[in-house]
Amino acid sequence: MITQDVIQKIKQRRMTRFGSGDSQHVYRIDGEKLLLKALQYPSNRELEWAEVIKDNHEEFDMFIPVHYVDLNTRSFVVTKGDKPTEDEQYDLEYFMKLLTEYLKAPVNMKKFTAFEYANDNASNDAPKNVLEFVKKLEPQITKICKKLNSDITNFDFRPSNIMKYDNKFVMVDW
Repeated sequence: MITQDVIQKIKQRRMTRFGSGDSQHVYRIDGEKLLLKALQYPSNRELEWAEVIKDNHEEFDMFIPVHYVDLNTRSFVVTKGDKPTEDEQYDLEYFMKLLTEYLKAPVNMKKFTAFEYANDNASNDAPKNVLEFVKKLEPQITKICKKLNSDITNFDFRPSNIMKYDNKFVMVDW
């Protein structure tokens, strides 16, 4: 749950530019381990996902916690994640390399997601820590997609959208 103090900091714009993503500017809220993601484009998809995840970290623990969603300002507040270690980042990149190679094979052209790859025997060479993450992530994404009547192939799975929270991989963008 977000405090009134944090809401006041947002209203008073007491935050610093932290970075930007595909469709948002990201700000670090002063004195907090929280980020405000302000969407640039008129797509509701990210906001809808944030709304489902918000205050539901036990159910959606493979996502960074979402604490607050403001539909009027098209923004939401999340916990700031930690960067993966160099080895973990390598594992994430290697998994994506294997996935890309797998998807290029003519017999696999109908397989569109990292989840299908993770559940296929072809993934045996993939880093186990990433496979475990992907397998735990799949039912949570499936649940969100059903709630929002969304297609799982639209999910933005890539290493730059994965960070650490509570000492495990989590999605920070979707």
